[in-house]
Amino acid sequence: MAFAAQFLETPVYFTKELETVEVMEGEDTQLICETSKPNVPVKWYKNGDELISGLHFKINGQGNQCILSVIEAKVKDTQTYTCKIVSSDNVTAGKLIVKGINKS
Repeated sequence: MAFAAQFLETPVYFTKELETVEVMEGEDTQLICETSKPNVPVKWYKNGDELISGLHFKINGQGNQCILSVIEAKVKDTQTYTCKIVSSDNVTAGKLIVKGINKS
């Protein structure tokens, strides 16, 4: 008699949510969240628009960390950013606040 083993995969979830980050204009910064499993595919969004890794935004991960790097942040980058786990509806959101440099 043969038995078919059924394994239910544990859903992936965020173990560390995004937080509000404040930075001065022109500085580099990172938004970081963590997932329950390593190397989970995620998508990043800025005010609902999907981000693609490039010169201004770098998307990467290391182990359980999901990292969005903002290079030389601008005041217009002050927005809500969301990270979504591709395999589920789990999302986390945080705000980036970029403070302008007073040029007087």
